[in-house]
Amino acid sequence: MRYAVIGSGSCGNSYIFKTARSCFVVDNGYSFSEFRRRAEAFGFDIHDIKFIFLTHVHRDHIAGVETLSKKLEIPVFTAENLDVSQWVTKGFFKQIGIIPGQDYSLDDFSFTVFPTFHDAPDSVGYSFCQGGERVTIIT
Repeated sequence: MRYAVIGSGSCGNSYIFKTARSCFVVDNGYSFSEFRRRAEAFGFDIHDIKFIFLTHVHRDHIAGVETLSKKLEIPVFTAENLDVSQWVTKGFFKQIGIIPGQDYSLDDFSFTVFPTFHDAPDSVGYSFCQGGERVTIIT
């Protein structure tokens, strides 16, 4: 599994991962052009991205998720009951609710979702596993 921190800070947060058969993003607080510029600087092709995972709805994590989802026509995984209507204008290309405490599989990787304690509704973290490697994102 290859990954890069697109950015981490109060101006924006985003992480990108590439496996043999998939590419996905966790959060995106950047504009589409800034996200693309940063991803390409790390050698990622944004057209390979198949999924976005959202940890929580603070602006520095969600600001660019809607545009990225719509432009690339990819789903956004969120906590099952998360209502994003006050943070996005027209919604995601597709929102998929996931249940904390459950394990999921996509393409050639699996992930576990778990609740986090944060000052945002329905905050979650993810633990991704592929080929014996595990990466956990907690924000």
